[in-house]
Amino acid sequence: MKSEVALRWFGLQNIKGVTLDDLKKRYHHLAQMYHPDKGGSSDEFIKLREAYTFLQDYLANPGIEENLGGKEKTEFDDILKDLNKYKKAFVNSQTKIHEYENMISSQINLISSFQGNLQSGIEFGKNQDDRLRSVLDEELDKLKKQYNSSWWKQPLGIRTMSEGDYNYQYNALIDEYNNIKQKQDSEYIDNLLLLYRGLVNQIVDIINTV
Repeated sequence: MKSEVALRWFGLQNIKGVTLDDLKKRYHHLAQMYHPDKGGSSDEFIKLREAYTFLQDYLANPGIEENLGGKEKTEFDDILKDLNKYKKAFVNSQTKIHEYENMISSQINLISSFQGNLQSGIEFGKNQDDRLRSVLDEELDKLKKQYNSSWWKQPLGIRTMSEGDYNYQYNALIDEYNNIKQKQDSEYIDNLLLLYRGLVNQIVDIINTV
């Protein structure tokens, strides 16, 4: 039923100011007129009932978009409504896409920064290894020269370095080198893990903000 027809049955121009109680009173009054037992026709009574139900639904749900007493809702109105809905959804999707783009850009920057820091860490670790190895080579070279020069001291009665002393000091230098190297490697790995955990935490924080 059209709204204008329903209003006409109740003698109304529009629904403004009409309450459910008012509508109910009007309906009971009109039902006395159109009821078949009161001399009315069944068709008219049925139409009155339909009009009453229609207006009841409107008053119970005032948020519906039917403009009673005004312009009848058309198919074009539905199209406009759908267009506005799709427009809003499009704007929301564009905003979400922009947020994802910012998130991805931030992640790329973080990863690039991580790669730079990682490369610097690798180079630093390599330089440490090179310096440590250089010190070891120098000490071993000194020890070797000291051992090889012993032969000419023997005729002069100068105490020489025995092979046992040489091997002992050689092994001591190697052990010291290995201990320092192991400590440096452990610190190096710990620093890389700390750097990696920092990267992962920052990426998670960025994802959680979207």
